[in-house]
Amino acid sequence: MESCRRQEDDGENHQSSAPVFPSPHGPPPTKTLPEGMEKPQGRVAAVVPAAGSSERMGSVTPKQYIEVCGRPLVTYCLEALQSVEWMSRVVVVADDLARMREVVRGAALSKVTVIQGGGSRHRSIRVGVEALAAEEDPPDVVVVHDGARPIVPLHTLAQVVVMAQRHGAAGAVRSLVSTVVMPDAQDFLEESLVRSQYRNSEMPQAFRFGVLRDAYRKCSDEEADYGTECLALALRHCRVKAKLVPGTPQLWKVTEEKDLEVARALLPRLTRHTIVVCRTLASSQPCRTAGAAHASDPFTGAVTCREECSHVFASLEDTLRRSCKELHFSPRYDTAVSSLASVVVITNVTCHTTLVEHLKDAAADINNAAGPVIFIFNQQSHNLNPIPLSIVSLQQEVRDAFSNHSGPVTVILNSPTRTPECIKGGPDVSHDQPPPDTQRLRSLVASLLDQTSRGFHGLVLVL
Repeated sequence: MESCRRQEDDGENHQSSAPVFPSPHGPPPTKTLPEGMEKPQGRVAAVVPAAGSSERMGSVTPKQYIEVCGRPLVTYCLEALQSVEWMSRVVVVADDLARMREVVRGAALSKVTVIQGGGSRHRSIRVGVEALAAEEDPPDVVVVHDGARPIVPLHTLAQVVVMAQRHGAAGAVRSLVSTVVMPDAQDFLEESLVRSQYRNSEMPQAFRFGVLRDAYRKCSDEEADYGTECLALALRHCRVKAKLVPGTPQLWKVTEEKDLEVARALLPRLTRHTIVVCRTLASSQPCRTAGAAHASDPFTGAVTCREECSHVFASLEDTLRRSCKELHFSPRYDTAVSSLASVVVITNVTCHTTLVEHLKDAAADINNAAGPVIFIFNQQSHNLNPIPLSIVSLQQEVRDAFSNHSGPVTVILNSPTRTPECIKGGPDVSHDQPPPDTQRLRSLVASLLDQTSRGFHGLVLVL
């Protein structure tokens, strides 16, 4: 029987690669394991239960569809699994097939299949397992991960799968933060557990496929309706003791409203790439430079990159690095990015008459899925064309040029010394304020990077 057969895995080392940017609107980049980490063998698939009604959330919209940083919550988990090179297929079990299929289609997730969920967590997972069993070539190992857990650390996932291959089942765990107590029928203390002897059961979990399928075939209706722990089913019905793998603090689950606030604060820093577009910086930074080598240089004439760009970046570097997972540099706008990328442009402008055309060209080259997009134009006031620039008109031009972009786009006209006299604004624009210090620019950029709503789209800010 498959559930009783022990399976060893010798593994292999896999050389990590530099970050890879997908083609526009394509799937997330493939993730590879660091050198020296054991790589799972055989065919691995995943089942993602995402059919819950979010009763504890108290939201009309099920939490898997609630937008977090401009994207449905479940997208983060699915993109993470899609990007794993040795993950062959992902089955997401949903309550609303049309809605989930639209999420999958919008994120270009080629490995993901959507099927109808059951009436409980266990019944939904069982439906997913049976869908995999119906394939011509079922997986050797199946991973279970909640759609409400947006972070899937690759090293934890790999460890869990390798341990499942060896021992039949494995799951991520974390130490208890609070002591667990048991009350009696009158809500008086009955027993207090020794915290150090227990662990929180987290996700991901993994099983040899035959183990999990056999466990679900043998479980009772009561277990299927009210149970929540897959590892317990494997132990009870297949006598397979799961190997417990220490997890990381990132293995949290969105359950209540407060968890959404945590997700909105942390997910951009844990998942988003930021592309700094600047010819000067791209040629001087040690990080990997992205961009098509054959493309034309957009920074010529009145909009160009100079030494001032390095000074501005130096003042913003800490802010940019804290707001994203990885920072990359490109000399051009046509860098292929995923929807998990923001774009920050740092350049100089010496003539406002060509600024609108430059922004239109940039809009045509920047991936529509990227966001937020921030342009920082350092104004060389002693060289600026004396023709007045209307801020109100420029804001409308920005909105029109980037009308097809999903994220907010903001233009900052940054004056190192003072606001040029040739700029005239609308009724809300003041020219009498003192020049902003470095901290004000940092705070502004940090705030803009946290924006996902298009209610802020098209703003032109004069500093």
